[in-house]
Amino acid sequence: MLAKAHPRTEAPFTLELMGTILSEYVDYSQECMYIFLLDSVDLIIDQHELYRGTHNNMNVSARDVCRFAVCQGADQVVLVHNHPDGSVSPSPHDIYVTALLSIALDVVDIKLKEHYIIGDININKEEGCRGIKDKYPDHIQDALKDIGLSIDMSTLCETSLGGLINE
Repeated sequence: MLAKAHPRTEAPFTLELMGTILSEYVDYSQECMYIFLLDSVDLIIDQHELYRGTHNNMNVSARDVCRFAVCQGADQVVLVHNHPDGSVSPSPHDIYVTALLSIALDVVDIKLKEHYIIGDININKEEGCRGIKDKYPDHIQDALKDIGLSIDMSTLCETSLGGLINE
């Protein structure tokens, strides 16, 4: 994790504020994931770049995201990652990761407020930014199949978090 902290904001999180903060950090030659940690009234507690990948790929760990959010005392998380090709359409892997992170964060009582894909830092222009958290729940199984997995959401939770304790 790269430490680029910003102080708590006095205004609630908005797409415009996100665009302002990210405009100086987004490297459009590589996929990057940023995390905005929010309190219960949507004020930004902290913001960091979590991952930097290649021109079309990036590995994300649910464990790292949860640990970071818990350690910073977040009530909510907004994730943002860019697509260097400018597309804001989620890949099957984007949908899978969003579902996984939403489940993992729920386990530690933190809400995934949204996961945005940005194709252009001018997020206010049409199709410059797309939130995907709740847009594709019916396609999660198809997305999992597309990346070679065929599991249900309960198994996803068990597999991703190391297994559930039998009662």
